Amino acid sequence: MDIMSGTIFLLESFSIILCLHIIFKEKNWFHIITLLLIIVYMVLFGLINIYNLNKAYSLIIYMCFIVYCRIKFKLSFFKAVAGTVLCVSIIL
Repeated sequence: MDIMSGTIFLLESFSIILCLHIIFKEKNWFHIITLLLIIVYMVLFGLINIYNLNKAYSLIIYMCFIVYCRIKFKLSFFKAVAGTVLCVSIIL
């Protein structure tokens, strides 16, 4: 992964996390769980780029966002899915 794509992935992960916190009205957005999510995001997309994996593997990160919403905001599964879908549709 080169510097440009790494920077783009990092900014995209920050924007998705920030959007989730705005949607669920959470002001304290930096937490150890948030840092772990960013690391998982960067490693996953780095592996996809390095090994030229199928882009369908990137869908795993959305499951990580749903788990993040369930843990961080203590939401039900359906609210976490709805928030993640809304956030990703806004960002992407």
